[in-house]
Amino acid sequence: MRSKNGRGEMKLKQRDNGYWYIYVNRKKSVGLKTRDQILAQELLRTHRLEQNAQQIVRLDKINRISLKVFQSEYKDIRENHDICDGTRKNERLAFDKLIEFEGDLLMRVVNRKTIDHFKTAMLQHGKSRPYINILLRSLRAAWNYAIEEGYVSTNPFISKSRRQPVLLKVEKKHRFISLDDIKLLFTKIDDSDFAFAVELDLYSGLRRAELMRLDRRQDIDLTRKEFIIRKTKSHKERFVPISEKLIERIRAEIARQPLGPLFPRWRTVNTYSRMFRKYADLADLKGARLHDLRHSFAIHLLLNGEDIRKVQQLLGHSSIQQTQDYTDMLTEHLREGINGLNFERNADKHASNDQ
Repeated sequence: MRSKNGRGEMKLKQRDNGYWYIYVNRKKSVGLKTRDQILAQELLRTHRLEQNAQQIVRLDKINRISLKVFQSEYKDIRENHDICDGTRKNERLAFDKLIEFEGDLLMRVVNRKTIDHFKTAMLQHGKSRPYINILLRSLRAAWNYAIEEGYVSTNPFISKSRRQPVLLKVEKKHRFISLDDIKLLFTKIDDSDFAFAVELDLYSGLRRAELMRLDRRQDIDLTRKEFIIRKTKSHKERFVPISEKLIERIRAEIARQPLGPLFPRWRTVNTYSRMFRKYADLADLKGARLHDLRHSFAIHLLLNGEDIRKVQQLLGHSSIQQTQDYTDMLTEHLREGINGLNFERNADKHASNDQ
């Protein structure tokens, strides 16, 4: 009494207690609550019909589900996930832009040709390569969910061997701020709260969202002198030591107001970034970004001889390769320094001494 359907093989089996069960596979079974074999066979036929009907409905949905329909379902699912607002925005934009340039396609027809056309159209409309890659990564994650749900069988946003990468090639630019420029920057900042935030960023290497989320009670342990970073990109909690230079200022802040965020004035990370750009422009730091404070934290640690594994742990990198990028940047910085040295002998001076 075996039958195969889309969900696997089904068979009847009577256990030692006399009751009949439907086995879908070795681990999954459905109790029929009867010892009557004829009734059990009838229930098996009914179960098969129900499963087949469900499979037909599911296949019909798979054949007809469009980008807009899937986007709505995916959005509802993601509402239950602990992700930052920026990630939600990127996921929404990824589908909006794909639909804008390619139309409301069926999920099953999206392929590499579709993706390549989408990338070309985005570039022609002046979108930057890093921005396009952010959208492509969001779509890649969404297609992984679609595979789990059975809507598609493959993920066209994942690169395959011997084929061009899906993501656009982007030259990495890890920038950091020199000590002299940091001093100059602080002379231009006329907001004491913002100066404190910048200082904390430089001494901790926190991402801007991590900094803005710091809660005075939950995320700052003055006894152990460390920040507790709960929401991270890798979803792994990490602990960052608090510099002795900041302990008293933080202690005073918490004594003044023990509850709430450490930086209550800035409710969004973009506000924090815009303020940084304003002061960076005043200091004539062309192209400086808020994230460069995190790079500066890492580079100056390495310049001071800190072990790269410890820097990886402080930054919360899941891979040592991410941190290795900073050593490449450091090598380039040292090369520039060496090229700037000038030990050339003064020929005229030495000639006169010889006489």
